[in-house]
Amino acid sequence: MRVLRDSWRKYLDRSDTTMTRIVRRMDELLLHILPGALDDDPPPRFREPIARHRLSAETTRIVSRHVEYFRNHRHRMRCATSLRRGYPIGSGPTEGACKSVVTIRFKRSGQRWLESGLAPCLLLRALHLSERLRPCFAKLQAARFATLAAA
Repeated sequence: MRVLRDSWRKYLDRSDTTMTRIVRRMDELLLHILPGALDDDPPPRFREPIARHRLSAETTRIVSRHVEYFRNHRHRMRCATSLRRGYPIGSGPTEGACKSVVTIRFKRSGQRWLESGLAPCLLLRALHLSERLRPCFAKLQAARFATLAAA
């Protein structure tokens, strides 16, 4: 399994269509591991699995949810393009950014925040940094005027 994972990781860095091929391969593997895991009629070579592995009901549920997640979100997993553009693809930069933005900016000496106050502040900051604050307020203003006009 480690060899398969390592090869998938290598190909994800090279092509954005790799995730579709990985999902297809996971579906094929599911036919061997989870009887009846796929609703589609399998290709002839996979109708009679060579061997079935016994998995607990909990493990079966977890594996099925993970594969379904990849199937539903494979169009978002464009590692090759992200790498070419210089975007970080790992969780490290995201966690580091959260630490610097949230921890350093919102946990200064003497500051006390409740989640009910912190969440809106973080939302406004994210909207501002992504240059979506002005359009967001324009939509809110239009909705407010529409409500007033209807009354």
